[in-house]
Amino acid sequence: MAAFFMFFDGLNKIKHWYNYLRNPKIEVLSNLLKQIVDIKKIEQATVYQAKNKLAILEITPFNFMLKTEEEKNAIIIGFQKFLNGLDFPIQIHITSTPIQLSEHLRYTDNKIKEKIKSIKDEKKAELLQNLINSYCEFVKKTIKENKIQNRNFYIIIQEKDYLDVQVKVCSEKLASLGLKVKQLQDS
Repeated sequence: MAAFFMFFDGLNKIKHWYNYLRNPKIEVLSNLLKQIVDIKKIEQATVYQAKNKLAILEITPFNFMLKTEEEKNAIIIGFQKFLNGLDFPIQIHITSTPIQLSEHLRYTDNKIKEKIKSIKDEKKAELLQNLINSYCEFVKKTIKENKIQNRNFYIIIQEKDYLDVQVKVCSEKLASLGLKVKQLQDS
């Protein structure tokens, strides 16, 4: 029991579990949610809580699977050095959402229909329409079968000494790994 409280932040886990059981469905941006999350204000890219200040970095990922073995190893070692070199707390938050390409497919279909109107040869027009239909079905099927997801990566930095310096350290070290880093702003 002591290990749970000492090593796994048991008190916070129990508090979060209690809040969830008490309020399983909460409206986004409601006062109750603001109390639970403990956000007092967001100003100049800083989240102010009752006792802490936070900054949030959005990381734009790259396709790790397309890298060579040497590049993969260098990235892994670089990320280990990044984590081991930090002397302040961070959280890594990853969200996954189903990919939405319906707007892209609708746009593509409309563009092809415009192109088809200008084609005089009916066979070519029909072939082009069949190709675009086949493409759209292929993309939909691939997304569904492979459960392709959009992933968003965030680093949440809790102020230890100087939040601006901590943000700069994280941003520079992650950028050196080839990642695009952007600090989230107020709006």
